[in-house]
Amino acid sequence: MFSSQHNWIRFTWALLALPILQGSAQGQAETLSLRNDSQTPVWVQVSAVFQGRVTLNRTLLNPRMMTKITLPGDKNITLCDARIPTRQLFRDTIRSSPFNQLYAIQHDQVPRLKLVQIHP
Repeated sequence: MFSSQHNWIRFTWALLALPILQGSAQGQAETLSLRNDSQTPVWVQVSAVFQGRVTLNRTLLNPRMMTKITLPGDKNITLCDARIPTRQLFRDTIRSSPFNQLYAIQHDQVPRLKLVQIHP
């Protein structure tokens, strides 16, 4: 059998390894950059669910402007017309990624918009 000293050493090592394991499981939240290449000002609404917590972000994005969003987890993106906020112009989910992503908001079919990923 092991002595109590050996059990204490195992317990100490387990406590030291716990923050390392938690840090690797959480990971870093990537930055999602959105650039408005359309002629329409839009409300960008982003919601993300990560570890049971919902995070919301809402930003007004005028033409030729850019915003950066840093939220962990998958992101649900809704683009609404700034003049008529109840009119949805785009809705989609962007999967979580370990890399930063850049998207351009462009016209699709009037009055719809689309997100086009720009590769660095």
